[in-house]
Amino acid sequence: MTHETTHSLASSDEANEIEPQAGNRSRVDRPPCGHATLSGVTPKIVDQLSTYFDTPKQDLRAAGFTLRIRTAGGRHVQTIKAVGSAAAGLFARPEWEHDVAGLEPELDPGSPICAIVAHDRLGTVRPAFTVAIKRRQWICTRDGGTVEIVADTGCVTASDRTTPVSELEFEH
Repeated sequence: MTHETTHSLASSDEANEIEPQAGNRSRVDRPPCGHATLSGVTPKIVDQLSTYFDTPKQDLRAAGFTLRIRTAGGRHVQTIKAVGSAAAGLFARPEWEHDVAGLEPELDPGSPICAIVAHDRLGTVRPAFTVAIKRRQWICTRDGGTVEIVADTGCVTASDRTTPVSELEFEH
């Protein structure tokens, strides 16, 4: 389960994402279609390809960052996430996101990665692995509140290895 909250900060476009630590995840190979909350709600289905980047020496990972470009519906969105704190089985971490022109990361001087990783290392950023998923998204409005439910199923590919992946998110 992922729970994302977005808020404005005076100096950045930072959002926080909260998600369960490994071992606390439920299987979502069968999306929650039968639940009463989703009765009469048709899911939006989108195929997504996310490419995660790092340097050959994993400098971004070592600095506590992930960098990805997610492609869906012809749109490319770059996301940078910083390692956050863990509490009560959940992670909370800062997140920066914006549209980019294509499949290559855009690391301008304002990027949080540029402030942490040596400039000469940034030139070696390359794809590390990909995640191809089918996303099913339900928007549920009930009792004056709205919840987005997302079920992702797909696979992670790194070099010649592929592993299935599934995730369930709730966002308000």
